[in-house]
Parts: sequence; structure tokens; C-alpha cells
Amino acid sequence: MGLKFDISMGVENGAAAVALVRTYLAAWPPMRPLVTILKLFLLQRCMNEVYTGGLGSYALLISVVAFLQTHHSRTLPLAAGVRRGGAGKGSD
Repeated sequence: MGLKFDISMGVENGAAAVALVRTYLAAWPPMRPLVTILKLFLLQRCMNEVYTGGLGSYALLISVVAFLQTHHSRTLPLAAGVRRGGAGKGSD
């Protein structure tokens, strides 16, 4: 089994991007297996290469971070009787 990777040369923000990804991985430990599964999903569907119209690793990581930052289960505890939409009982 071969190992695939990309090398970026002449990119000014490369080191900053690596530091940012490491910070996010430390903040959300479940992010690593989630991204791994999503990368496999994309690979199986030939949607993992940017130059063929797929989603690259960095974009996938940032998308997962955005999801984790905004998902209700990560930001708001569910109170008894309150639905995820914020409506109370009987407000349908």
C-alpha cells in the first residue's frame, strides 16, 4: 500500500496552516478519526483530488472544524423539553 501526499513549495502560510491544524486536532480529538473516515469516503468516490474537482485535505479539515464550531451539540446543552431548533413544547 503506497502513501500519497502533497508537497507545497513557495507557499508563505504553510507553517501557519500546520500550526492551525495541530491546534484544531488538540482541541477536538474526535476530529482525526472523523476526517480519516471522510477522506476514505471521498477516495472511494474519486472525489479526493482537487485538480479533478474533488475536496482536498485542508478544505476538508476546515469544513469539519466549521461543523464542530457551529453544531448545536458542541455549543448548547439540550435542556429538558427544548428541541434543537430552540422552540419549546407546543410551538409547532
